[in-house]
Amino acid sequence: DIAFQSDKWISHIPCPVMVLAAEHDAKIPVTLTIKLVNQARKTGKHLLTFHKFDASCGLGHKYIFKCEKLPALVKEFSKSLSSSQSSKMSHTPHTACLQQNSELG
Repeated sequence: DIAFQSDKWISHIPCPVMVLAAEHDAKIPVTLTIKLVNQARKTGKHLLTFHKFDASCGLGHKYIFKCEKLPALVKEFSKSLSSSQSSKMSHTPHTACLQQNSELG
């Protein structure tokens, strides 16, 4: 068995992190991902970007890579690494299938 303790380690990652989640993920519910992101931010991980893929995309646990807009999303994140001087990163979604979760506080 492998113990994934993302909640324990995410705050210790020194570089910016992009977290992706699909609403219809049967293995890792999006509510757990939101808890992870919120906890990371509470413990000081501000260079963190979260994107939630809408259930209508049908991506589930292992098909986020099939989203047509994923390459643009990754490119935007990558660009923000070199252009952002702030301690908090934000991104605007480019598709109806992709939602940035503004409820994360």
